Amino acid sequence: MKATGWLPHTTRAAMTGLKKKGHTIERDKRGEVSCYRITKSA
Repeated sequence: MKATGWLPHTTRAAMTGLKKKGHTIERDKRGEVSCYRITKSA
């Protein structure tokens, strides 16, 4: 959200769309903050 300026619900919807298209999303915790990254495509 910080990088794009998007609202939380917009960010979650975009990640859901990527998952539906076959991308794998990896979640890392950095202290209290969750960071997400695309790790591969199907």
